[in-house]
Amino acid sequence: MYKFLIGCLCFVVAQNTLFASLIHAHYDRPVLLLHGIIQDSKSLRKMEQYLKDEGFQTVIRVDIGSLAAEDSIPTVAKRIGAAVEGASKKHGSRKIDLVAFSMGALAARYYIQLQGGHRYVNRFVSISGPLQGTYVSVVALGLKGMRDMMPASPVFVALKSSKASWGDVEVHSLYTPNDVIIVPANSSVIEGAHVKSFPHVTLHHQMVKSKEVLKYLADVLKIKKAAPISDVCKNPSQKGKLLKHCKPQAMPDAL
Repeated sequence: MYKFLIGCLCFVVAQNTLFASLIHAHYDRPVLLLHGIIQDSKSLRKMEQYLKDEGFQTVIRVDIGSLAAEDSIPTVAKRIGAAVEGASKKHGSRKIDLVAFSMGALAARYYIQLQGGHRYVNRFVSISGPLQGTYVSVVALGLKGMRDMMPASPVFVALKSSKASWGDVEVHSLYTPNDVIIVPANSSVIEGAHVKSFPHVTLHHQMVKSKEVLKYLADVLKIKKAAPISDVCKNPSQKGKLLKHCKPQAMPDAL
């Protein structure tokens, strides 16, 4: 009888442990968060905490300078590279997931495509990033970083060259059509990316605080590999229309 009771107790404990592990899933791929212009990593504390609450074990906010636009995009990209490669080495030379906001996203794109970052990055999520530039930068062309964000700058010439490569990096673009910092707003959309529009988010800076955006971000990062994007997502500039939704779906058996 004693052995039977012990056996039943062990079974119940095992079942509860399994159930808890299913509910509180853990995701061990490192996630690096990059801030935007005139900010620091503290601006991403809400995002960091949200992801940790969702089961992400390693979430790192990275300070890449104030990004007050005194430095060029290639210079900021090198700082990102140091952080990414340092995190990769620290965590067993694994590829990391990179989430970047605003100007930080453009610098991350430059690092991935032109500074070899595709070797260290598994997934890149741009949040309201000027991936194709922004005409708002015309207000301060005396600053290197602002000049670099002009759509016809040498930075974009280089990014459009044959040397630029995403490798096998999975790219996502999250944006709001109401953005008045990224002008036009669909400059946040890039060919070949999984695209998600958030029309209920009214301001640029709210994109890193919106619960709707954070939930979607967490869902994206939980997917081991997204399914191939649809043809319409491959051509985001089609007839100049803003895409509303190209939601990433998991590959079969990838969740």
